[in-house]
Amino acid sequence: MGDSALGIYAAAIRIPEAATFLPMVLASSLLPSLLRSRAESPRIYEVALQRFFRINTLLAFSICLPVSLAAPWLIRILYGPAYSDAGPVLAVYVWSLLFVFLGVARGQHLLNELLTRLPLWFSGCGLAVNLLGCFLLIPRFGAMGAAVATVLSAFVSAFLSSFMHPKTRTLGRQQWLAMLTPWRIRAAASLSDGV
Repeated sequence: MGDSALGIYAAAIRIPEAATFLPMVLASSLLPSLLRSRAESPRIYEVALQRFFRINTLLAFSICLPVSLAAPWLIRILYGPAYSDAGPVLAVYVWSLLFVFLGVARGQHLLNELLTRLPLWFSGCGLAVNLLGCFLLIPRFGAMGAAVATVLSAFVSAFLSSFMHPKTRTLGRQQWLAMLTPWRIRAAASLSDGV
């Protein structure tokens, strides 16, 4: 699509990329707590894992929503009016962070359960979706097509793929519940509230 479209896309993705370290930091700090709850009982671990998904989801929403709504202004402030076409691209692309955050949280569980081969399979699914999406969408929609392809591939690799394998379907349910009710984080979770 040329240097102009590439510049628009590059400007749009810089802001969300700056936040990708956050779920890793959160995962590192909460891993000891998750491991302790895993040692206590499966039910306590399930509640702790649900809380972990909700914390990640709430943090992702707190970034995605304001950035998506303020994208045109952010681009103008940071890059100037010459990059104004990057605003809508940023508004879409930033939502890939939601799935990055959920994927990192799921990755902690897979690591705890020694299911380390599954992330490669999940990433392969995301790669296939991204390649197909880019092939179909970039010629028609340019940088916006690339942003949509990225969000779709993150959705597939970090969320939808959880429902594709029997050992991760419960995780898919927990991710879905976290997206529906991210505010239900409690300091001391009750085991009787159905997570």
